[in-house]
Amino acid sequence: MTVCYSPPGNETLLSSKASRATGAAFLLLAALLGLPGNGFVVWSLAGWRPAQGRPLAATLVLHLALADTAVLLLTPLFVAFLVGQTWPLGQAGCKAVYYVCALMAALLLAIPAAVYRHLWGDRVCQLCHPSPAHAAVHLGLETLTAFVLPFGLMLVCYSVTLARLWGARWSSRRHGVRVGRLVSAIVLAFGLLWAPYHAVNLLQAVAVLAPPEGALVRLGGAGQAARAGTTALAFFSSSVNPVLYVFTAGDLLPRAGPRFLTRLFEGSWEARGGSRSREGTMELRTIPRLKVVGQVGGNGDPGGGMKRGSQEWDP
Repeated sequence: MTVCYSPPGNETLLSSKASRATGAAFLLLAALLGLPGNGFVVWSLAGWRPAQGRPLAATLVLHLALADTAVLLLTPLFVAFLVGQTWPLGQAGCKAVYYVCALMAALLLAIPAAVYRHLWGDRVCQLCHPSPAHAAVHLGLETLTAFVLPFGLMLVCYSVTLARLWGARWSSRRHGVRVGRLVSAIVLAFGLLWAPYHAVNLLQAVAVLAPPEGALVRLGGAGQAARAGTTALAFFSSSVNPVLYVFTAGDLLPRAGPRFLTRLFEGSWEARGGSRSREGTMELRTIPRLKVVGQVGGNGDPGGGMKRGSQEWDP
C-alpha cells in the first residue's frame, strides 16, 4: 500500500459535507449548461465553411468547444464520487481520469496528475504525495503549468486576435465591438473560474513547508477540505462560454435564430487580408463609366470635352 503524506488535520476531498454538496451541485449545473451549449457551438461552426475561409476567432471558439465537451463528459464520474463518497473506477481509473482532465492543458506536463493520484482507503481518489517536499513542488508546478503559463499565453494570443480584429474593416463598427467583447469575456471567465482552485494549490504548497503548529498549516487543511468545491467550480470554465456567446449576440439572436453564431463571426475574415479586395470592389462600383466616342475637343483625351449634362455621360 502506498504511504501518503497526510494534509494537516488529515482532511480529504470528502471531509467537508458542505464542499461535497457544493461540488456536486456545481458539476451537475456545469454539465446541464455546458454539454448542450458546446454541442450547439460545434454544430454551428464545424460545418460552416465560408468562401474566404473560417475566421480566426471562429476557429478558436470551435476548438475550445470541442475541448470543453471532452472535459464535461467526465462530470458523471465526479458527481458519483462526491455523492456516493467512493471512487467508482478503482486505482487505474483514478489515475486515468485525472490524467485526461489535465491532458486538456498539456501532454507531458499532465503526467504528475496521474503519478500522484491514488485511492485513499480504497474509496477516496485524491493526490498522494510521499513527502511534504513532493507536495509543495507538485502543487506549485501544477499552478505554474496549468494556470499561470496558459493564462499568460491566452492573454497574448487573444490580444493578437483582438488587434487583428480591430485592424480589420468590419461591415459595422458594432460588429467588431461585439466580437471583441466576446474574446475578452472568454479570457476573463477562464481566469476567474480557475483562480480559486489554484489559490488552494498555492495555500497548500506553502502550508506543507510551514512550521507544524502555525496558522498556515491550519489554513492548508481548510483548503484541502474546500478542494471538492473549487475543483467543481473550475468545471464551469468548460460550460460558461456558450452562455457568453448568447449574451454577446444581443439582437442577432432573434434575427438570425440558430445561425446567430455564424452571423456573429461573419466579416471577421477581413482581418486576414480580405478587406483590401472588398474595398477595391466598392471603389470600382462607385467610379462612373465613360463611353469612348472619339477625340472630341482636340485635347487628346478619349471623350475629352465631354460634360456631365451631355448624352455621352454614363454614370
